[in-house]
Amino acid sequence: MNKLTIALTLFISVPILCFILYEYPVEKHLANREIEEYMKNQGISEETIESKKYLKDYKQGGYEISVELMDDPGIIYQYSWVKSRGVVLLVFKGGSGMDTGVKYPPLE
Repeated sequence: MNKLTIALTLFISVPILCFILYEYPVEKHLANREIEEYMKNQGISEETIESKKYLKDYKQGGYEISVELMDDPGIIYQYSWVKSRGVVLLVFKGGSGMDTGVKYPPLE
């Protein structure tokens, strides 16, 4: 390979690699850290979490984490994180949204 080919390969691959590293593991870590802090402020402990599902949000550019709790059965807490706006909580029961009557309401 000549120097031009090596330079072009690096010029193209380094930004792509940086993008992939930021979009997936780094952003997932940032989302998880902020959502855990949000949950802590709600009074949710790690011991009460029954399941946690991560989903990359390609439309808004963030992550969604769906959480089911042992002490609030049948309720799904869906935390949506986008770097520019932080954490937003939506609560669902049986596929329908709820805004009252949950053990851990959204923070204001």
